[in-house]
Amino acid sequence: HWQRADHWAAAATALLEARGDLVDEQQSEDLLEALVRFPPGALAQPQGRAVQLLAADLALRLGRRDAALTACRAALRLSAMPAEQAPLYRRLGKLYEQRNQRHALAYYQQAVERFAADDPELITLYKDRAWLYILRREWSAAPAALEAALPAPLDSASARADILDALASLHRQQG
Repeated sequence: HWQRADHWAAAATALLEARGDLVDEQQSEDLLEALVRFPPGALAQPQGRAVQLLAADLALRLGRRDAALTACRAALRLSAMPAEQAPLYRRLGKLYEQRNQRHALAYYQQAVERFAADDPELITLYKDRAWLYILRREWSAAPAALEAALPAPLDSASARADILDALASLHRQQG
């Protein structure tokens, strides 16, 4: 109702507050449909960025790559600070892994340059980038990506296991 009345900020607030309930109730499609209705410039930062970020994550979860790319790019336009841009560049890299690995690596590099050294998402980025290097058989670049992740404080044993798994795969493929 808020959207139909062109009360975009109120509509965004209602959707962002209800996102957990809507996703839990398997209404992700409906939520994504409501999120993509926001016209460009209708919301100020940070609300506009939050709406686009949620739209990107939902689109990715639902397998809508192009919608996820569009939402990531829109969120990037609303992000002025490097700390806000870093996770978006990581998402863009992830979205390009299958179709254009050079673009994916370029986005990953942009994300690395913007993440704080202690950001836990940086570890995920290093791991994803290392797997991409392994898939591309770029044997000299993969160890550097993994070694950058190993000394970092990891939140979970599974994160460390993922990194060590990638390292084992690298060594196995190199013989």
